Amino acid sequence: MPLQIMVDKENEMQRPVACKLNFAAEQKGGAPSKGLGAKRSEGKTLGVLTPSKANNVGRKRGMSMLHVAKPDLEGAKAEQKEIAKKARHSMFPEGKSHGVMRAPVDEKAAAPRHSEGVDPKVRMSISEGKFLDETRRGGGAASSEHGLQRWVAFVLADTESTLASAHTAYTKLAQQRLDAKARAQVKEVLQRDEVRAAFGRLGEEIGSGKLQVREDRNVATDVGLRDHVLHLALSFSAIYLRPALEALFGKMIPRTHDKDSVNLFRFMMAHLTKNADLTAKYNVSGAQSTLSTNPMYFAELNKVMMNNFLRLVVLLEATKQNGVLDSAPPLFRREATLHTPAGAMQAKMYKSTRDVIVAFTSDLLSGEGDVLKHLSQLGCSFLHNQSAIDEYNFQVGNVVADLKDGVVVSRLVEILFSQAQPLMDKMRVPAVSRL
Repeated sequence: MPLQIMVDKENEMQRPVACKLNFAAEQKGGAPSKGLGAKRSEGKTLGVLTPSKANNVGRKRGMSMLHVAKPDLEGAKAEQKEIAKKARHSMFPEGKSHGVMRAPVDEKAAAPRHSEGVDPKVRMSISEGKFLDETRRGGGAASSEHGLQRWVAFVLADTESTLASAHTAYTKLAQQRLDAKARAQVKEVLQRDEVRAAFGRLGEEIGSGKLQVREDRNVATDVGLRDHVLHLALSFSAIYLRPALEALFGKMIPRTHDKDSVNLFRFMMAHLTKNADLTAKYNVSGAQSTLSTNPMYFAELNKVMMNNFLRLVVLLEATKQNGVLDSAPPLFRREATLHTPAGAMQAKMYKSTRDVIVAFTSDLLSGEGDVLKHLSQLGCSFLHNQSAIDEYNFQVGNVVADLKDGVVVSRLVEILFSQAQPLMDKMRVPAVSRL
């Protein structure tokens, strides 16, 4: 027969506990046995019963005790918390990382979880930079300085280089989302009336022969001329060049190589300097000799190549002038080293779209004087000139020393607060005088 011990709720906090014993005995097909079980409905208190006495009673009557209620004291809860805290300290000492477990927090040095009166964008960037997470770990001013340095470096970091430095599933997904966003932004520029009108007039001018490639120039057979054209296109930053090529040709460029310039070089070699429709039209194959190829194929291919290159530069100029890409990155690459399928090389750098057009047309066009004036009459203006402030190094190595630089602070303020009113355009770098 089971022994049921019920606690008197009014005297629950007393020690020892006053309990009521109710014994219930049932037999198959019979009535309950006589004894204490017969007085179950009366609910009389039999006396003061400690847990040890309850066990003795159960053993004497051949019954097992189901439950003995223990006192619910506030001190017991505090004692349990202290025991658990000591166990965590012994298992996970301070200064070591154990997954999601964290070291104890110094409440005096910890920063508040939410900064009152802070702009939501600033709070979001702080949490993304893990600044508050660093300060919660304690360590006083040194830890806070380290967390601030990581946050500033995160805000000023180049997104492309940050994602390229890590190769995980998350970074690949983030890179795909950035590519899709940039492609949509450039497509919006491509659909504008002024850009489409410039493309139309440019195609008519090339089709009528007013803009014509010299007869002794052949991009299909002259490898040096082909590489010269591709290197001119790669003088633009991959952040602009990739979405512009994808929007212009309607195809996505796979990221099969760590260096994006290699991917862009292969894509342009297959689409900018070649044309599948002309190859099928004139039945041209790779094994076919150039002497047996129809000369009309080379003439039309030169026209297609020139039209594609000029449209590409016009689209890049319009994209930069309208500032559609996030954070307004520089239009031209900043490194002299250019990575191609043949390897790394030191390529000539260009800083203005006018210089790129002049370098493209100087040895390529026939009977052309001032090509920039000719193109401006068609609605193709090339005005962008990359200045020294666009190539400024915003990397932060020491937050105390680097935040004394007014250019770095202005860029930080511009990113966080004043995207609508840029501050960098009002600065003069390098500052040769105080005037």
